[in-house]
Amino acid sequence: MFYNTFFDSLSVLYGKLDEVFNEVGFNQTPGKTFVGKPTRKLDGETEYYENNWVGIVPFTYERTCDAVWTLAAAPHRQEQRYQYDDLQDSENSIGVKYYVPVQNKGKIIKIRNCQVAKRYVEESRMVVVWRVLSDASGDFPGVTQDETGWCIVHTPSRNATDDATTLVQACIRLTPIHFRSNDASMKRMVAEFTELSMETGVDDSLEIQHMLESLLLDEALRSDDLDFDDIEILDSRDGETVMKPHFHSLACKCKPPHLLLTIPPYVHVQEFAFISPQA
Repeated sequence: MFYNTFFDSLSVLYGKLDEVFNEVGFNQTPGKTFVGKPTRKLDGETEYYENNWVGIVPFTYERTCDAVWTLAAAPHRQEQRYQYDDLQDSENSIGVKYYVPVQNKGKIIKIRNCQVAKRYVEESRMVVVWRVLSDASGDFPGVTQDETGWCIVHTPSRNATDDATTLVQACIRLTPIHFRSNDASMKRMVAEFTELSMETGVDDSLEIQHMLESLLLDEALRSDDLDFDDIEILDSRDGETVMKPHFHSLACKCKPPHLLLTIPPYVHVQEFAFISPQA
């Protein structure tokens, strides 16, 4: 019951797709991968954190769509994982629950994540929308994080000279939710849980980046036209951007260099009604 109701909320996200990307706005930055903590924003009095990605992925459109949909299920998260298989349109739907162990004040706690995602295949793009509710009720009672997001995979434009590359855009927003009085102790608890969740999100981004690179390697091994390119991470923290040398990755020859895009498996929408998942 919970997953069906939770899954139905994704239609609201899908309806806001173009509005969100018009609001965010994107400029292509070929050759860079974006990894960093989300930016704090306000919608009226509601606080949320936003992270955005855009880039050119060195896959064909079809291969990119397959990779994005595979990664949308967070396959790297296997601890106490449960897959919900009774959603409508099962080929284009994901419902999973899993736990993420994190270290906090010298001990390991587990963050529970209930995640749903849906794929929409349009004429000129594939869209994935998702929502994740995260909590650790034993250590952070009354605190939940509502994570919502979109990813668009675009078909090549008619005048594109290289159909072996694909434009991908993604937007993710994290909204802390709590139900107790807004006193100082609750504010500290919300801030602490939000920080842990964002650190986990960065770890997810890096892990999924590695998985994407593995998919790219598989694709490259089926091609005779290979080259090694340096890849760097553009790390954005505290309003500053820092270039970090990264690693060599096998990439198809193409000019200009193309982006290996981190797409996490995970926008604040006030119309959502919060639903408490069952353990």
